[in-house]
Amino acid sequence: MIMLLFIVFFRVGLFTFGGGYAMIPILEEAVIDTYQWLSHAEFIDIIAISEMTPGVIAVNMATFLGTRASGTIIGGIVATLGVVLPSSIIVYLISHYFKKFKDNIYIQKILTFIRQGVPGIIATAAYTLFKGAIIDYKSVIILLIVTFLIIKKRTNPILLLLGSALAGILIY
Repeated sequence: MIMLLFIVFFRVGLFTFGGGYAMIPILEEAVIDTYQWLSHAEFIDIIAISEMTPGVIAVNMATFLGTRASGTIIGGIVATLGVVLPSSIIVYLISHYFKKFKDNIYIQKILTFIRQGVPGIIATAAYTLFKGAIIDYKSVIILLIVTFLIIKKRTNPILLLLGSALAGILIY
């Protein structure tokens, strides 16, 4: 189980471009569909906790998912190492060879196509979160209020998370 966690999270870390939200569809497929380590509701809860916890969402998700899937803190550590190791290696290699390849036409084309694909991956993550979070008309009202406050009023997201949590406690 521990080696499988490392492999799954290493693969996620290696093939995810665009940050923590871009990895949500890949993790969903692995954690829920393929290995059935979690239910969809548990997965959404872990994403919410990872978002609210200080730090990088990808690392938080790996830690929480690895711990939950394995039932041990070792699973969380292994999953976290798995998700961080590929990007650490890639960043090291890029920093080492960047000056040599930065003007290479093929590298520029690859980066252009990666940039174009990332919004689609993030949109898929948003859809995953949306379908798991919207459970009734009350949750739609909370969603609309939070969206309005972010877009129109530029309200601090931390305040909105705390307010949403309080609304959840009072309503549900």
